[in-house]
Amino acid sequence: MVEPGFEESCDLLIIGSGGASICAALLAKDAGAEPLIIEKTDKLGGSTALSGGVVWVPNNSLMKREGVEDSFEKAWTYLEACSAGAGAAASPERRRAFLEQAPRVADYLEAKGMKWYRSDGWSDYHENELPGGVARGRTLEAKTFDLKELGEWSKRLRLRDVDVPVNTRSPRG
Repeated sequence: MVEPGFEESCDLLIIGSGGASICAALLAKDAGAEPLIIEKTDKLGGSTALSGGVVWVPNNSLMKREGVEDSFEKAWTYLEACSAGAGAAASPERRRAFLEQAPRVADYLEAKGMKWYRSDGWSDYHENELPGGVARGRTLEAKTFDLKELGEWSKRLRLRDVDVPVNTRSPRG
């Protein structure tokens, strides 16, 4: 809760503390701005903390490093087939932006210290039915780490209290 009389100035005010907010704050800091994230609850993480913890990033660097074939064109074909009839929410411009930027975001976060691993064998959901799917998958997950490394901040994180279907083969560190 914000105390009465609380004043703060910033260059970028970010509402919510999920994954996208944290990324926006990192980018703002890199650009020399002072971001401020505000959260309505007493925990950080937003709905991202409640998700299954995976991201679908076609044509990513981990795939390339591991010799898994992918391309913008192949991912475009698959995404086109998956999003047929989705309307403006999946416009061609949005699909193109996602396919161009998602690998860059994964690389940026990795350069910032994010430890990804590729969920080898987690195939695209419609890999057998739709063109452009990848059997070895385009899914990235974060490597697990010891929350004790966060010190007092570990108590401020929103943690899932229900089991979700995640890959339990996560390498540590």
